[in-house]
Amino acid sequence: MMYLSSIRANGILQQIINNYRSSREVREKTQQPFFKTGEEVHSLKGEVYAFLFAARGILDTISTLVHFLYGPSSSQFSSFVDYVKFLKSDKENKVFEDKEMLDYIENEMDWFWVLKDLRDQITHIGSLDFDFHEKNQVF
Repeated sequence: MMYLSSIRANGILQQIINNYRSSREVREKTQQPFFKTGEEVHSLKGEVYAFLFAARGILDTISTLVHFLYGPSSSQFSSFVDYVKFLKSDKENKVFEDKEMLDYIENEMDWFWVLKDLRDQITHIGSLDFDFHEKNQVF
């Protein structure tokens, strides 16, 4: 799903670029460039949202299943964030520790926090805004 979403998003972005190339005008009054987009911007947002929701959902689902790896008395987590918080905690009564996983998350998964913040922005605050800019008539 995520791979298909990224392919569709790339295709939609190419459509936007083609629209830019074929319909770009300069407004006479303001001398600002303008080009026409139809549903492409909304479609692009939809694909980006789908990608973010799927990625976050996959990680949250995995974290609900990790207790099977650590044994029957281990904690069950409702989200990936809860799992990371548990790994980072200094609780003395922890049933398990997974330093290797914590090291991996801290060193290789900085992108998760960006993903989390973007998904949370969409879910709890509002839409993402897409701005298109050009420099020297290059989109």
